[in-house]
Amino acid sequence: MKNLDNVQPQVILNAEKEYEIALQQGDLAQICAQAELVATSYLYLQSYNSEAYRLWKAIEKQDCDRFQAEESLTIKAQTIQNMGQLKAVMEQPVD
Repeated sequence: MKNLDNVQPQVILNAEKEYEIALQQGDLAQICAQAELVATSYLYLQSYNSEAYRLWKAIEKQDCDRFQAEESLTIKAQTIQNMGQLKAVMEQPVD
């Protein structure tokens, strides 16, 4: 069991490092996913550390909300662009 005790903190540290890398790269989807991974690591590997788990769940929510907001704006922009193209087609004279 002692070996497992040494592995658990390392898994969490690795997850936190991957989160920091995702932050530096700026990909909101990856940031969201990594925050979720860190929170899940705390939940399953150190369930006694509920304060760290709650902190990472809050970080996860904030990061994932930012990702969802950006996705929503991207979809809106694509829809507006598509509507403009459709309007241009509809305004062409019919032979």
